Amino acid sequence: HRKQVGLRIKQLCDRKGMSYFALGKAIGMHESVVSRSVNGIRLPSAFMLIQLAKVFNCSVDHLLGLQPSSVVISKYGPQ
Repeated sequence: HRKQVGLRIKQLCDRKGMSYFALGKAIGMHESVVSRSVNGIRLPSAFMLIQLAKVFNCSVDHLLGLQPSSVVISKYGPQ
């Protein structure tokens, strides 16, 4: 499961043209923490998942593979 979550993060970074360094800066974490999550060494923390969802404008469920496609989050909830 860790590798699937990491693959989703990698795909989202690739779509945005974002490096792991830039992603780490955007979520307030070191690049090495991002890299360990992307490479399936560790699962992202709840805090990290929330920050990733904000950066990628998707749901935490999508990052965890609980939804088949990205869901846009607005102030009114998932759409």
